[in-house]
Amino acid sequence: MKKFARILCLVIALVLITGCGSKGENSSNSGSKSKGNCSVFECVKKINAEGTIADVNKVIGFEGEVTSESEEGSTYKWKVYKWTLTEDTAIEIRHNENLNTLSIEAIFPTSMIKTKTIDFSNVKTEMKAINSTNGLKYADVVKILGGVEGTLTKKDKDTLTYEWYGKERGSMTARFSTTSGKCTSYNGLF
Repeated sequence: MKKFARILCLVIALVLITGCGSKGENSSNSGSKSKGNCSVFECVKKINAEGTIADVNKVIGFEGEVTSESEEGSTYKWKVYKWTLTEDTAIEIRHNENLNTLSIEAIFPTSMIKTKTIDFSNVKTEMKAINSTNGLKYADVVKILGGVEGTLTKKDKDTLTYEWYGKERGSMTARFSTTSGKCTSYNGLF
């Protein structure tokens, strides 16, 4: 029995050391080819928030599956659709049937957009300008973050949501009005 336990420990140690059977950050399937016509972030950009589910199916290239919906007879009618693009990426859309609007969200591992060049040191002081008369537009926020473009991860007819992740630490999510272009809110770890 002791011999079996030692062999088992050696096998486990080898698996842990070599990474066999595990999916580390670099072996994530996020780099694999999308099942659809676009990658997860390209799809978010291409989908019209005031379009239809049929339009989304055309953009992505296949039909999404309904994952949940409002109860029969409810006043507020909605359905949530999901298009799985790769093993670890998907598009999820909440369709408001009363208003016929779409809320689009990318599902992805954060390692897909991590970058080592983001400077979060000025965020707390410089982002206070969102409350000023002129506010802050997307280009202003990019400048505050050292010139690093954000990744569009969510959108609806009123709001565009961008995310930034630092390689070591730090992250920020900022929401921008589709009408004024101004940053309406932000949060993160700086």
